[in-house]
Amino acid sequence: KARELPDSDARVKTELLAAAMTTAAAGFEIGASYVDQVVARYGTKSVTGKGAAATLGRLKLWGAGLAGIGGSLLAWWDFTDWYEHLNNSHVGRNKQTQKRSRILATTYLVRGMATITISLAELGTAIAIAKPLFDYLSQNAKTKAVRVLSKSMSILAKNLGTQAARLLLARLVLGAFWVGLALTIIIYIFEDDALEEWCKRSTYRLTKSSKPYSDEEELAELYSAFNEVL
Repeated sequence: KARELPDSDARVKTELLAAAMTTAAAGFEIGASYVDQVVARYGTKSVTGKGAAATLGRLKLWGAGLAGIGGSLLAWWDFTDWYEHLNNSHVGRNKQTQKRSRILATTYLVRGMATITISLAELGTAIAIAKPLFDYLSQNAKTKAVRVLSKSMSILAKNLGTQAARLLLARLVLGAFWVGLALTIIIYIFEDDALEEWCKRSTYRLTKSSKPYSDEEELAELYSAFNEVL
């Protein structure tokens, strides 16, 4: 789908890539849930349980890594929108427009920070769960560098696996999720739709300080805006 889009749709392409990564992360989480049942059934002291615990950690790390990359891409565009609205808040036609731009700038900034918080908290949780994997690699890895790194990660996983740390990470994920959801609703209410955005950058725009479309882009973007709105 992304390859079929024109080169100018870089944002749509990266958002599709982020969505694909988060979907893949969900797949790893589903796989991890089945492996977790094996760990619960056989225990972590049995041979089967130890192997399943290491596999569980590997799946959790893959899922958290993909979700983190996808979240970082989405946060990048939130920060881009924050910067754009921050500039617009200084060049608006009236105080109401400037106020709305300031609200949107703050909203995008906080949502981007909430997205990064979720990604980091999920990564911390995955590292904590992956302690059996790091313990295994610290003893059985072929290279010394991997053994040393795995030993350090095992110590970090032990610290993140304490009850207080796990509770903090869970609260961060839950809190950032609800904050992000509330901010998304605010953005949906205050943000311009595609046609309004086109008007601000068209030849007939009222604010001449806005970046205009090129002659080749303007008509194509108008058709795209109509398709999105209608």
